[in-house]
Amino acid sequence: MTDVFKELAHLSEDLGAVWRSLEDAKAKLDAQGAVVAALAEVVNEQIECGDESTELIGRLLQSTRARLEALEERQGHT
Repeated sequence: MTDVFKELAHLSEDLGAVWRSLEDAKAKLDAQGAVVAALAEVVNEQIECGDESTELIGRLLQSTRARLEALEERQGHT
């Protein structure tokens, strides 16, 4: 009977070690999840800035094209 109790004690220790390992793994996954969330936020901000930059470049090109067309019309009438 003593051997059974010794084995149960070893199993209990092993289960405790497994449980601690799982808790450590969960903590690491939670930390990695936070890092991934922060990276996703940075990427979304960069995409937004890229979209705004593209829109501004488009407006600048339209303005430049309009000015060139106006200049060409003036030169054509003189």
